[in-house]
Amino acid sequence: MQNDDMTVNYWKKLSVPLIALALFLLSTVLIPRQVLYTKIAFCAVLIIWFRRDFSLHEMFVSYRYGKDFWVPFTAGLGGLLACYLIRDALSNHVFAGMDAGMIQVWYKGGVETTLLYVLRIVLEPVAIELFFRRGMIVLDDRRKMVLTAAVGTILAAMTSYFGPIGILETVISALPLVIVYCWTGDVYTTILMHLIYAVLINVPELIYEMMRGALA
Repeated sequence: MQNDDMTVNYWKKLSVPLIALALFLLSTVLIPRQVLYTKIAFCAVLIIWFRRDFSLHEMFVSYRYGKDFWVPFTAGLGGLLACYLIRDALSNHVFAGMDAGMIQVWYKGGVETTLLYVLRIVLEPVAIELFFRRGMIVLDDRRKMVLTAAVGTILAAMTSYFGPIGILETVISALPLVIVYCWTGDVYTTILMHLIYAVLINVPELIYEMMRGALA
């Protein structure tokens, strides 16, 4: 009976996020030029839905836990950067010239450019960790943990790619996040990892966009 109640609560907790995910994926087909806004809305729904699992105060307090926080964080961030290099090698050599199936995000002008990078650097990392890690992964059973981690990682990849190559590359990139969350059970560790990774990947591109706009 207790296991049945836990299963019901699990799916009840994921019901709204899964519906939001389905609607977002549908929007990429029906209104592809509005994906910037539908993805922002999708991430906002996730953050609001899981707001009780996320507290800025608790997040900053967790950073004071010493090696219990910083060892997995440092190892995981190093793993993220290593996986980025692996992904880059796959894209440029193994899968060179092949369509990764990326979901295009259309944007134009300064306002939409700002929204895009707020999405990439802040909203998306937080929303993905809250839903696909904290919300989906079951930690108290090893088999369920592996299954839910795999499903969650694939679904997270599908928010950026439809093609199998893009999904595979994104899953590889996310492995350190999944491993650290399964190791620690602490979503604040993976949120900080994901935020810093997003900054490192996107800020140089943002600077380029700003310079190009200034010179245009």
